[in-house]
Amino acid sequence: MNLSFMARKKSAILITVVIVLILAVACGSSATATPVATVATAVPAPATAVPKAAPVATATTAAPSGGESASTPLIAPADIDPDRSRVPEGEMTIGVHVGISPRWMNPQIMTAGLMSYELAWKVHDNMFKPMQDNVFTYALAEFYEMSDDFMTATVRLRDGVRFHNGELITSEDVQFSYENYHGANATLFQEFTESVELIDDRTVQFNFKKPFLDFLLNYGTPASAAGVIIPKAYYLSLGSTDEERDEAFSNAPIGAGPFKFVEQEAGISVTFEANTDYWRKVPYVKTLISRGIRDVAVRAAALKSGEVDFIYFVTGDVLESVINDPNLQVDPNNSGPFWLMFPDQNDPDSPFNDVRVREAVSLAIDRQFLADRETLGLAIPTGNFIPPSWPGVVQRPPDKVDVARAKELMAEAGYEDGFTIDWFTPFPAVESMSLRVMEQIREIGIESKMQVMERPVYQEKLREGFEDDLNRSHKGFPGRQIVMAISVTPGNSATYINIWARCGGASSLVCDDRIDALWDQYLLSIDLGEREDLMKQAQNILLDEFMFVPIYINAFALGQGSRVAGDPSDYTSVAMNVLLGPNEDLRLKPGQ
Repeated sequence: MNLSFMARKKSAILITVVIVLILAVACGSSATATPVATVATAVPAPATAVPKAAPVATATTAAPSGGESASTPLIAPADIDPDRSRVPEGEMTIGVHVGISPRWMNPQIMTAGLMSYELAWKVHDNMFKPMQDNVFTYALAEFYEMSDDFMTATVRLRDGVRFHNGELITSEDVQFSYENYHGANATLFQEFTESVELIDDRTVQFNFKKPFLDFLLNYGTPASAAGVIIPKAYYLSLGSTDEERDEAFSNAPIGAGPFKFVEQEAGISVTFEANTDYWRKVPYVKTLISRGIRDVAVRAAALKSGEVDFIYFVTGDVLESVINDPNLQVDPNNSGPFWLMFPDQNDPDSPFNDVRVREAVSLAIDRQFLADRETLGLAIPTGNFIPPSWPGVVQRPPDKVDVARAKELMAEAGYEDGFTIDWFTPFPAVESMSLRVMEQIREIGIESKMQVMERPVYQEKLREGFEDDLNRSHKGFPGRQIVMAISVTPGNSATYINIWARCGGASSLVCDDRIDALWDQYLLSIDLGEREDLMKQAQNILLDEFMFVPIYINAFALGQGSRVAGDPSDYTSVAMNVLLGPNEDLRLKPGQ
């Protein structure tokens, strides 16, 4: 069995939380992979989990030179390879566990979560982005400064960096990418931003209406794609409306990333070619292909045959077969928690309006059984929907399975004989675990049938929001439903509340006045301790009242084929990320 234990080793590391003046961000320690002896038995579950620690630069990290105020966190310098003579070679294919959407290549309409970056980070680049050792690393930017009153932020572009079409990236592209951005968290930027001022061809100043403590958190991580820079002139040439331009750009993107878009078979595969002018380094691989393969057995068969070189999200019996194949390697790649949501819980006529029913659902779930069956014990039961290493998270143990008490709660709520719901909607590609959850809640009388959606459709449904302030039924998931979610949302606990738990959240199925009031207070406060306490209060409401029912921290197990150079942990070490990367670092063995 060839298994990289990087993620499991991380679970034993004590994450030291540090308050950085600009925002409350954890200062974690990135573990390195340790070789382990080859054994022939299944891997036991770790006792605790700290998935994908979120480090920022520490006092020992080199700081950018010149002009930083005391409110600026240390941002890591980029790791630049000066060897420009390398010639990219070979072809590498990544087997993705869901259908691939062309929209993933348009950062202007980026959704919450990370999967869109599977394509976006090949063709595009950010001003700042998470890298192996640091959440905040200079990418297209070379300088950042936040004013002491948090009312202005200044960024400066690297000199001479160009888009794939040869156009020089200028401050106008930075301004346009920000002002025109209409993806996840766009309303947050609109609410805070007074103006975006062009200082010179490479320098931009963001002026805020009120102190924006979380600017870098949202601009410099995949919490949004407002910091992903697109060519203004090219985008505007594609149509007369954002809708026209978005569709055209999604199908023929031009960016500044390590790979250039070549062609796509919509929903199935996208082919990229190395950008030998990429500022950080010349990519090792010449041709990179992302291919959607929903069925886990088919993905694994493609990995074993050499048809693909990596596969995401290997589960169940298939995971065991991959682990036991001497030609393959697996990284547990622990990511974020799965949880259940109840989109009609505000409807007085819904059974899920009763907190006792929601609690019964939680008590009916045997989380360790699910982890053992789906991930060979690599997933870790949890009591929160936010990863335990994220700043400001409430640490809560998982509910223990108690079917007898769950049945009592159902009876107390008036549902002793149970009830039938319209749908159980899995997170896309998680049908196997969903069937097991459906079996477990059937034990307490909740009958359901599965509603399978492709990832883009599911994400669109999340964005549809609520009917109105009075009728708080969710438009995207009408009727009686349980909806499963998972998100590795970069940032801190506040980013999860903002996206998943506000009435106006980009992916929210929760609309509760108490949580919205706490969020409003959070935005007004410039006291870091108060801000963290407000977000913990919001988490406790969600969890104490079972608005969210956490299941386990997923093992987003990554399978690596025999043609790939190095260990899979070499490619799963980017902070706040579970995707392969950086893409320019992917390597094949000599002669492959």
